[in-house]
Amino acid sequence: MNEFAEIKESNKKLLNSQIINGEHEITAFPYQMFIDPSNICNLKCPFCANFLKRHNYSNEKTNPIMPFQTFVKLIDEIGPYLIQVVFGDKSEPLLNKEIYKMIAYAKKYGIHCQMSTNFNLFRKEHAEELMNSGLDSIIVGLEGTTQESYSRYRVGGDFNRVIENIKIVVETKKRMRRYIPSIQWAYVVFQHNENEIKAAEKMSKKLGVNGFRWIPGDIYDFKINYKNWLPKNEKYTKYRVYKSGKDVRIVHLDGPSCVQTDIKNLKVPCITPFVTVSVDANGDIFPCINGDLRESRGFGNISEMSFKEIWNNRHYKEMRQFLITGKNLTGNPIYCERCYTAKKTDIVFTE
Repeated sequence: MNEFAEIKESNKKLLNSQIINGEHEITAFPYQMFIDPSNICNLKCPFCANFLKRHNYSNEKTNPIMPFQTFVKLIDEIGPYLIQVVFGDKSEPLLNKEIYKMIAYAKKYGIHCQMSTNFNLFRKEHAEELMNSGLDSIIVGLEGTTQESYSRYRVGGDFNRVIENIKIVVETKKRMRRYIPSIQWAYVVFQHNENEIKAAEKMSKKLGVNGFRWIPGDIYDFKINYKNWLPKNEKYTKYRVYKSGKDVRIVHLDGPSCVQTDIKNLKVPCITPFVTVSVDANGDIFPCINGDLRESRGFGNISEMSFKEIWNNRHYKEMRQFLITGKNLTGNPIYCERCYTAKKTDIVFTE
């Protein structure tokens, strides 16, 4: 047990009780953080929020790469309370050359560290640095079993290079006698690759990957894209299509919360803004991992003020009140009001 374990557990219990009690001013800290060490990506995946709305909230201060000292300032303040940090939310973390240094620093606070990556930029000479950083798990986004199917979504990616990089990590773990990082193959399902899922899972086992999971893909601009991208097998999609003549209705099946919880009798529709924080490379703080909503600047910038000041500022408190009461009590724009997932609004159009 690390020296911060008791602090983290006490903080989580306090936070959960404050959520249950319907408090909009939170004295506890979030226990999960999604952070983008870079605001850019080497690929151009067609339905990625980064690609679709990259820097819509940018201004003259926007940095594509997070400076190490910005990360240190944030972790020094909330690291003792964080249980997990996910590096790579809406961008490619390996574009930041100090990524392994960041991971190692976070591990000093006993934080479980996970990296989500397309893994195209990894190189063999970084294998030992990766191992020594203390990273707990790597989530590799890899859709398909051939370059042709893979590059349909991962535009600009090299399937064979990703496979080779997975082999390098597996072999290095064996050579250094390490059991971490675990390697998880994340397979985003669309119509063109749904018939390769079993083959991909079989391939993952042969490579020595620790886990394989398929994920229903997000789709945008349904009127244009749903026929070519939506899986035929409803098992692999979070959408349902209902047609009446030329009228089409798309129903979103996802639950409203992006974060799973063990809280019983939860009264708020989404706990994400209570337990999670999302940080971009510029140091902007967002209450949610939903990249669709990032059309404006965040709730504050960690380079300009403390996290504690941001965590209970007007924007956060008004948003939590909205989730607790279901009403906008101030008349000010509320971040969650534009959330498609939370509203679960059907998409209706005529072909």
